[in-house]
Amino acid sequence: MNALTGTSTLTRLALRRDRITAPAWVLGLAAFTAATTALWADDFRDPATLLAETRITVVSPGIRILGLASGASVGSYAMVRNFVLLAVLAALMSTFSVVRHTRQSEETCRAELVGAPSGLGYAIEYYRSMLATPSVMAFIAVIGLLGFLSDRALRLLGSALTPWARTVAAP
Repeated sequence: MNALTGTSTLTRLALRRDRITAPAWVLGLAAFTAATTALWADDFRDPATLLAETRITVVSPGIRILGLASGASVGSYAMVRNFVLLAVLAALMSTFSVVRHTRQSEETCRAELVGAPSGLGYAIEYYRSMLATPSVMAFIAVIGLLGFLSDRALRLLGSALTPWARTVAAP
């Protein structure tokens, strides 16, 4: 028996469970993007209006947080304006999918973090049952520190692999 035994069966089961919901989410997100892009294409028939609106998105700090427009086109404008909402909807889609696939573990009170016989999750659960709150908080702080360090490492890796992303200067 190897480590991948049963993987194909579980994959088929997951795909079968999501045969309706996953395509519905993807089609819904695509329809939303197409509808808003068509709306803005109708609003920006005049290139001067599109250029002025793109300048507003580039100059506004609130909108610049979402990213820079890659040019004065309806598609780049729509992507900057839709980015946050699309990200939130994709996060909801992922959350609902994970909850759907892990419901059995939740119902039987088994989760990967606390269901293991060793590790940080086991330690947190053990000290929680012993009412040792300082130890629980210390282990939670360790998990937070590990998350922070992995985030920094991935950012460094991303900047090393995508050097062109650093050269985009603000106007």
